[in-house]
Amino acid sequence: MIAVTDTGFGESPRAPAASLQRFYRVPQQAGAARVSGTGLGLAIVKLIVELHDGTVSVESEVGVGGQFTIRLPR
Repeated sequence: MIAVTDTGFGESPRAPAASLQRFYRVPQQAGAARVSGTGLGLAIVKLIVELHDGTVSVESEVGVGGQFTIRLPR
């Protein structure tokens, strides 16, 4: 298992898996600086992990950040 935690914008706990979709970008928060990127990074991670018969899960909280967990078979 690999777990990565960030302190970014975070996402609603109702739909955190959206961040694993291609071209998804967190909606810009009021007063926050514009975040660059294409929205492909996590989608590529998910694809590579699934090609190895693994899973990626996301836990997130708005304003706190998120934790991304990768599980690969032994």
